[in-house]
Amino acid sequence: MFIENFKANFIGGVKPSLFSMEVQGLPEKLKFLCKIAQLPGRTITPIEVPYAGQTVKIAGDNTFEDLTITILLDRDFSVKNEIESWMENIRSSNTSFGNIPILYKKEGFVIQYDEMHIELAKYQFFGLWPTTMDPVELSFDSKDTLAEMSITFSLDYWKRV
Repeated sequence: MFIENFKANFIGGVKPSLFSMEVQGLPEKLKFLCKIAQLPGRTITPIEVPYAGQTVKIAGDNTFEDLTITILLDRDFSVKNEIESWMENIRSSNTSFGNIPILYKKEGFVIQYDEMHIELAKYQFFGLWPTTMDPVELSFDSKDTLAEMSITFSLDYWKRV
């Protein structure tokens, strides 16, 4: 009986390997080289209000979690080069970006697909910019793997499209 109830309520699973990631201004090949992405996290911070010896919690601010992706490196390094350039332009006060957020923040998307490549969910990220580019590990022991790199993006907010 329990299994039958489960089967009646479970409308097929979602495979975590069927997704794509896009970021405005980065090469289109990011869709193919992005090995790991995330559907976004979100927290509503509670505000504790003491009253009559008890604490009442009410909804506070929305907090949107950082987004971390992992990409495969191919021989032209185009995605890595673009992210390095983006980070350098953010850092440098002598560029046209300076410290004006609207000039260095971008939009991005994570799209989840089913087995027929039909879009199940699409999340749009606003105010996206790279905060961390992890090192690329090089090793004589790694002969049967491809080089990869993780990037963490800060963002202002996201919405489901």
